[in-house]
Amino acid sequence: MKITKLSNVSTMNELKDAENYSRDVNRDLINITETLKGRIRFGSGTSGERGENIAGEFVTYTSNAVADTEDTVAHTLGAAPVGFIIINRDKGGVVYDSGTAWTSSNLYLKCSTATTVVDLFLLK
Repeated sequence: MKITKLSNVSTMNELKDAENYSRDVNRDLINITETLKGRIRFGSGTSGERGENIAGEFVTYTSNAVADTEDTVAHTLGAAPVGFIIINRDKGGVVYDSGTAWTSSNLYLKCSTATTVVDLFLLK
């Protein structure tokens, strides 16, 4: 389903009455909701796979054997990520930005626990 045009409404003065305006806005909101409902997805969650319709990539990496040590995490986004979402960890710990600038092929993270397997979604 594709929304091609919203109702031609720019001001209340251009309408005969507020009831028509309210009905048009309600119809437009229903159309937008129906178009988006159930269609925003991250994707499969498999490491290396792209997001389905959210720009990003799934990455799995194992943190360094020494806690709080910088890890280089490779990706194929083609641009520096704007952030990440932690999907899963195999043990407790905090994953955080190491402070090194991210690039179009790597990001640099630290984890407060050693050898933690971390599943991330990198946001493009």
